[in-house]
Amino acid sequence: MKFHAKSFTAGALAATVLTGGLAMAKSGTESIEVLYDNIKIYIDNVLTETKDADGDTVEPFVYNGTTYLPVRGVAEAMDSEVEWDGETKSVYIWHDVAPGGSYLTDILKPYEIDRYIRLSNFNMLGEEYTHGFWYDAQYDNWAAPILYNLNSKYSTLSFTLGHIDGHNTAKGAGVEIIVDGETVKKIEIDPEAPPRRYSVALKKGLQLKIVPRGCVGLADITLD
Repeated sequence: MKFHAKSFTAGALAATVLTGGLAMAKSGTESIEVLYDNIKIYIDNVLTETKDADGDTVEPFVYNGTTYLPVRGVAEAMDSEVEWDGETKSVYIWHDVAPGGSYLTDILKPYEIDRYIRLSNFNMLGEEYTHGFWYDAQYDNWAAPILYNLNSKYSTLSFTLGHIDGHNTAKGAGVEIIVDGETVKKIEIDPEAPPRRYSVALKKGLQLKIVPRGCVGLADITLD
């Protein structure tokens, strides 16, 4: 599950008294008078001490009758992941996010897959590869999609790409990585090329489409 808290400045994220557009339509800075009154936070009936990114305790405060809580401190106390995007002025909070470097095949299932894509182990240059899939193209340059819902949780896709042993290695084999309808990486591998590791930026996209071409395999696919 992902929540957006837009139009907060870094100052507001740190729960200082200088705010940058706490209202959705405002931007800039202003000085405000807030009330600190030893406000306590209980999560699942357990008293919780909220801290900032440096590990310092951050207290809630009251402003114009509304109690403001430190975003990072509360989210991390609930075992959620927090990220501040200064470019878009957005706070991202994720719950149940898999650890960075997790295998895609362990944490996500495709919601659309071509019938010629095989979710099984395979060999490249005599070595067995796992945690991926391979494409059994019937003709040269055939391509097929496999789609995943990323829910904007991941920044990087990494994988080992190569030709499948015992299959056609014609020119034009490779893969195209598409995020939210936009091609972010297109790789063509030489017929004699050995397996190679690649990393692709996902831009915190929602939908990931992987389009292998030719008889190729993608192994050890991880998400960060």
